[in-house]
Amino acid sequence: MSFTGFAGGAGTGSSPAELALHEEFLLLCLHDNKGVIRSGKCRLGIAGALAAEMFFQGLIAIDRSRRRKPVVANPSRWLNDPVLNDCLQQMRRWKPQMPLAAWMLVLGYGNWIEHRIAERLCWRGILRREEKFSFMQLSLKRYPEINPDPKRKVIERLREAIFSDAGNVSPRTAVLASLANSCDLLKPVFGREELRPHQVRLVQLAKGQLVGGMVVSSVSAANSIVVGAGTLVSVGITVFGIGSAIWEKLEWLWK
Repeated sequence: MSFTGFAGGAGTGSSPAELALHEEFLLLCLHDNKGVIRSGKCRLGIAGALAAEMFFQGLIAIDRSRRRKPVVANPSRWLNDPVLNDCLQQMRRWKPQMPLAAWMLVLGYGNWIEHRIAERLCWRGILRREEKFSFMQLSLKRYPEINPDPKRKVIERLREAIFSDAGNVSPRTAVLASLANSCDLLKPVFGREELRPHQVRLVQLAKGQLVGGMVVSSVSAANSIVVGAGTLVSVGITVFGIGSAIWEKLEWLWK
């Protein structure tokens, strides 16, 4: 089993100074001022972004020789990212090994992952943590933006990938655009009417047709994450909708 990520582990991972894919995706999920995620759909998208980043970093691979195509965790590698390390440790310990769709449901259940990622963005100086307690003593956290530059750069990268005719989009940007589209995050950013003429290009991005420098197996891995995230968002919205509805009802505490 080779843990090579999307492109042989070269040039696809994020450097310590750069945001990881799940951090970029969370910035798209958060309201700039309210500091809460836009909808329950985002949690499955966050799980997809985490899985994609783990592929990029060579932390996991899909065993395509087995019928269920389980995710196999790299037994010998750790990163400087505590969120990725925690997810990797879960995958190493879990028996039997599970397919990608099952792992995305596990990682997307609840809100602990989004808080862990948001805390790291606070450490980076991009978000600020605020916490209040409801009348039932429930802890309600939000993460308003204090440095808009990282999110602005992410949006500009997406704009170029979606609205230009560039035929060599980076793997990270292609996956980010596809996940954001599956979770309805592009419409609030760019507008429904502006996106309408570019639906074909979004499909091409999701299929890996515009991604350069990737071997066929890597394109297949990227497609597994994007298609899996889109499918789970559609099927799982009822499951996660209850928790999201409760959160939205309690938003009045911040007003």
